[in-house]
Amino acid sequence: ELFYDVAMPWMTKLYADTMNCIHYSHDTANYESIQMALHNTNVNRLMAFGIAGTSVVADSLAAIKYDDVFPIRNEDGLTVGFKRAHPGMEVPCFGNDDSRVDDIAVEVVERFHQELDKQQLYRDAKATVSLLTITSNLVYGKATGSTPDGRLQGEAFAPGANPMHNRDKSGALASLSSVAKLPYKACMDGISNTFCLLPQALGDPADRAQNLATVLDGYFMKNAHHINVNILQREILEDAHRHPEKYPSLTIRISGYAVRFNRLTPEQREEVMARTMHSGSVAAYSSVNPSLQVALNLQEEQFDVDSVCDTTSVDFEMGDDTTDFGRACTGSNTALPMKTNTVSRLPTHPFLKKSSIASRRLSPLHATATAVEESPVITKNKAVDALESAFKLDTQPTTVNGAVHSIETFSTNDGPGIRNIVFLQGCSKRCMYCSNPETQLCVNPDMHPELAMTDEEVADMVKKYDMFLRPNDGGLTMSGGEPLVQPEFVRAVFQRVKEIGLTTCLDTSGHGTPASWDRVLPVTDHVMLCLKAMDLNLATKISGASRDANVRARDFARYVRDNYDNIKISLRWVLLKGMTDTDEELKALAEFAKELGPAMTHVQILPYHELGREKYDFLGRTYALDGMEPYPYEDAVKVKETLEEYGVDAVLAKP
Repeated sequence: ELFYDVAMPWMTKLYADTMNCIHYSHDTANYESIQMALHNTNVNRLMAFGIAGTSVVADSLAAIKYDDVFPIRNEDGLTVGFKRAHPGMEVPCFGNDDSRVDDIAVEVVERFHQELDKQQLYRDAKATVSLLTITSNLVYGKATGSTPDGRLQGEAFAPGANPMHNRDKSGALASLSSVAKLPYKACMDGISNTFCLLPQALGDPADRAQNLATVLDGYFMKNAHHINVNILQREILEDAHRHPEKYPSLTIRISGYAVRFNRLTPEQREEVMARTMHSGSVAAYSSVNPSLQVALNLQEEQFDVDSVCDTTSVDFEMGDDTTDFGRACTGSNTALPMKTNTVSRLPTHPFLKKSSIASRRLSPLHATATAVEESPVITKNKAVDALESAFKLDTQPTTVNGAVHSIETFSTNDGPGIRNIVFLQGCSKRCMYCSNPETQLCVNPDMHPELAMTDEEVADMVKKYDMFLRPNDGGLTMSGGEPLVQPEFVRAVFQRVKEIGLTTCLDTSGHGTPASWDRVLPVTDHVMLCLKAMDLNLATKISGASRDANVRARDFARYVRDNYDNIKISLRWVLLKGMTDTDEELKALAEFAKELGPAMTHVQILPYHELGREKYDFLGRTYALDGMEPYPYEDAVKVKETLEEYGVDAVLAKP
């Protein structure tokens, strides 16, 4: 009320009076009579106003709405900062296709234009509004104090209509969709969106032009007004910032115009480098996610991960005789007790509107978890049944609950076309190079609503991006964690996606049994199978799972080949120096790939990277590959050539 009914009317009156003075003075001192003589007798005059920091305002109002925000005042009573009551709680941010905050941005723009329309303007002009800052977002930020969204005094605004730097965490399509909601009718002087993509985000070089065209088509089908597109490597900008003389012709889009990068001031260059640069690479990972905090909370309260995860001979694979349900799901030697009091203090999944939770039916996982707690050690068949029934649809609900780690709305490297990716929570392996170790924890989605989504909610999300996904056989990829830990949820999601008319892709390491595979594969179009190594001892070391578990991964590929001839299989292979890049490993990999016959499409080579390493420190866990350098890209090219010499198609993914 204070913002809309007091501050905004005051601001628009002051703004209009100021603009009236400017235009009157201009006409008095420098009337453009020659230019005006070329107009019609009755001139339709427009007076251009602008909004800088749209996303700052929207995020600030969202912080106030969804958390308690208190002003910090100095000895003179002036506000010099803000403090949130629950700083660890995620609040919605503009740029994630979240209506809770996007609707605020729309209302701010519309109400501002409405208030301007109430003002008497010089020569009866009509007010128009732009969301366009050029480089003034830096200047305005310098002159603006701290804001309730967490932005500090002097920090630059995002340019134009852009989300604030690196707050658009749900992928390129979500970011574009938020900006597309801003109404052109209220901003007829222009809505500027300066959008940055890493080159590899657009996929294979031969497909990049088509993928970019598909992105642009989908964006404007959502009634968007404008976009600048930069296809940039952050490393090149950083080098050009340090050595501008090396890049005399490097030209980028700023906010409505193009400029030579070395002609920007150092501050302007730093602001450009701080902007979100969207990736669609398989190397992408979730840097901030509720499951990371959940993993830490449960770990601190209930078990010591390192005591188990540092022992590579321990078998975490469900369905093995030596494994109990608690260890497989949590990495603990004992089953994990489920605490019912956590529901009241945890938020809903960030991809969901709050209203969607109220009507959700609870799954039967409560009973399953209780039974496990009472009897931690479970035999082979009961262990598999317990894990799978935790996500199984009973006779009552019409939707299936699943535990979702995160969602990436834009990928070109995880199946054909442009794809949404749903990363599921829970994994039975403990891979040495895992960049999302918090996904290893199996959690009850009913007990942790901040990780819970239903199959219907996932399908509704996919529908929003249909115009981006439909061309070139795009669709949805389910990844993890390990998606086959939740086979009923995956089946239910895939079924809905198939009904929409999009393709489905399963990114897996081959967990489970034929019974669980048969729940998912009938609604699967593509399988991406991650093999850890061909030598079983090495595979066991890398995966933290048993030899049998790694044999089962290969059996899974053969099972798909023999029983589902409509499914295409690709193999994913992480390159570890001196481990998975040896002649013996590559030759064995090629032989296995050829064994899969026509179902096999290619091997996707993934050079080892260190993304996610800081999460191990956050969780208090040891990083198993400490000291190993990222795999050199030049050496990965040679591996690709070697596989091709062995008669196998190979694709190299750049991290």
